[in-house]
Amino acid sequence: MAHPEQSAADLCALRDRAKGAVAAELDAHCASYTFYEYDQPLLFASYWDWAAPARGRIHVSSGVWGMNVARTPGVDHLRLTEPPSAAYSDYVQGLENLRKVARVLQRDGTEAFGLK
Repeated sequence: MAHPEQSAADLCALRDRAKGAVAAELDAHCASYTFYEYDQPLLFASYWDWAAPARGRIHVSSGVWGMNVARTPGVDHLRLTEPPSAAYSDYVQGLENLRKVARVLQRDGTEAFGLK
């Protein structure tokens, strides 16, 4: 997604630096994590203890054309009830679907071959 003030190459470099920064933060605070990448649609999601009753959190945001992805609006879904809400359950199903088709990325952002 090109930005009027940055080239596609600049945005790719920014994306790669952001992935590294996120990975460094996760290394410091998480026992485990996995990056999945899929070409379409332009949607970002973070799943935090998503399978845990009363603790799960799913954060979802979409790209906005011409806007820095760090500033795009998002929404949080919390697992506060059992069973989880329909929207929460839909995003869990979406993650399961994504895992079947997405590329798994290594910490440096390169594809991790053989992992799914």
